Amino acid sequence: MRPTAPVIRRSLAAVVVLCVGAACADVATQPNESVPRTTRRDLVDTSTIVAVDSVASPTLLVCPTTDAASARAVIGPAGGSIGARGTTLTIPPGGVLDSTLFEVVVPVSQYMEADIHAVGVDHYVFQKPATITINYARCPSSVLPASGALEGVYVDTATYQILQQMGGVNDRTGHKVSFTTPHLSGYIVAY
Repeated sequence: MRPTAPVIRRSLAAVVVLCVGAACADVATQPNESVPRTTRRDLVDTSTIVAVDSVASPTLLVCPTTDAASARAVIGPAGGSIGARGTTLTIPPGGVLDSTLFEVVVPVSQYMEADIHAVGVDHYVFQKPATITINYARCPSSVLPASGALEGVYVDTATYQILQQMGGVNDRTGHKVSFTTPHLSGYIVAY
């Protein structure tokens, strides 16, 4: 006797459910310390980050320094802040799932840049956006744009290619630019 169409459909549906269930069985739904940190939710989906067209691309703020500064701190689910030479990372409550070691680096550079990362992690994504503030007080007023239209940009730190304009608020009297971000990387002040 041949199976009827409804029996075949139910059988196929059962096979699909079993295959999907088996495929999902290995997917972690919560962070697991036995899994390397780089495989957790700390990965940035770079498919949504588009390089800015070079015609409309902002200009990176040039303020050379030969002095580097850095700071490290563990920040947990309650939130917190860490900074070096006036450049800060501020994480709101609920911004991270568990205590994480973060580092703010103001490197030797020709640009007004900061490398901010979770130590030992290539890419980090927050549960709630964090605020980055970059202090540009070392820049002489002659290199600042007259309009004061400074912003943060996310860059490839190896090539200085602008990957995303972050926008931001320019505090001219405090000589700093602040912007929010869902991920960590290298940032430079631009105009």
